[in-house]
Amino acid sequence: MVKSKTKKLFVGLICACSLLILGLGATGCGESSNKTFSSAAEAYAFGAVSSIKLLNSNGVSANTKSASNSGSATDNSSFSENVPTSEQNTVAQKIDEYIDVVDGFVGGNSPVEIQEESLGDAEYSTKVTTNITHLDGENDSFVMYYNETVPTEDDRRADDDDDFEVNTRLSGVVEYGGQTYSLRGDKEVEADEIEINLTIEIDDANYVIIQTETENGEQEYGYEVYSNGEKVEELSLEIEIEQNEVEVELFVLVNGEVQSFRFDKETHNNITQIRINCNINGQTETIVAVYDEQTQNYIYTFSSNNASVDIDHR
Repeated sequence: MVKSKTKKLFVGLICACSLLILGLGATGCGESSNKTFSSAAEAYAFGAVSSIKLLNSNGVSANTKSASNSGSATDNSSFSENVPTSEQNTVAQKIDEYIDVVDGFVGGNSPVEIQEESLGDAEYSTKVTTNITHLDGENDSFVMYYNETVPTEDDRRADDDDDFEVNTRLSGVVEYGGQTYSLRGDKEVEADEIEINLTIEIDDANYVIIQTETENGEQEYGYEVYSNGEKVEELSLEIEIEQNEVEVELFVLVNGEVQSFRFDKETHNNITQIRINCNINGQTETIVAVYDEQTQNYIYTFSSNNASVDIDHR
């Protein structure tokens, strides 16, 4: 079942992630903060938007329906005293796969605006519009339409999960970039724990399975990305929202090892940039991503032993 598959993914990643969080140092400990979205609709919207971004970052869209390789690294040693190592090229390529997924969510000044609207007796009862402002100043708009219903007793008897606790079921569509993605899922509520399972689908072979779990004020998103029927990505996102500031921590499962990336937006010398703290194969690294308007690419600067290197992806 999808539920058991996502549960296994989520628990496995989060157990590993917890160890990494202890190693990196948790932010905001002991401080009051709102670490979750304020409504189920906002959680649905974030899951849908991030899933579509993940499909696109893996070269899968409603137009292509096929996987493609990520951009290659370009040596920008002219911007720096040091030449990037092969390992730094590899790290930058990995970050570049996800930069478009997270750059519109991190930082303050309301980089994400989510508006919920009731449509009454229309085909779908709820409309949620998500507007995202990216680091390059460009805007993305996602529109989600859905119905949320309570399962009948027949539904409960037909489900083969002995621990069936679904409170509501979700069905609808998401419109983005002139394409339409199907949406289905369910929500479970028990005491102070909320679990949301979603599938965002182009077709039967290209889709993302998401599990969102909220417990004791913490919110996690676990993802499995499928392209042409094959699982191509497995990852988790941790979201922290405090006083309109959003931090995103990304955990990626690569060859059985968890790699972690924490993204924070900051301004330095009037230039908006994303600072990325990484933990890869037990090694920590700090990277700054800046959008270059001339090349329309991100430049990744590594800070190691007071040295910097730049890697540009074209």
